Amino acid sequence: MRFDPRAEESQAIDQGLDDRWIDRTDDVILVKAPRDWSSARVEAWLDWAQSQPIDMPLSDLPEHLTQDHPLAAALDEAPARYARRLAAF
Repeated sequence: MRFDPRAEESQAIDQGLDDRWIDRTDDVILVKAPRDWSSARVEAWLDWAQSQPIDMPLSDLPEHLTQDHPLAAALDEAPARYARRLAAF
């Protein structure tokens, strides 16, 4: 399955990522999140991100898995890390 990167870029603009202060259990952090998401939803995604493994394959990643993506900064980069790890394995 292939995706058109131009469509992804326009989606990033339409998505409308904003800086948000999120009150965590022991801290208040600044993350980029979709502007129409509630704080509870953002916090749930951050909880999910903390539970994900961080190991990557020992081989070098293909170039397309290391490039920056317009949405990579969203939610403390957790969905982007998860997608790269899944694709790499």
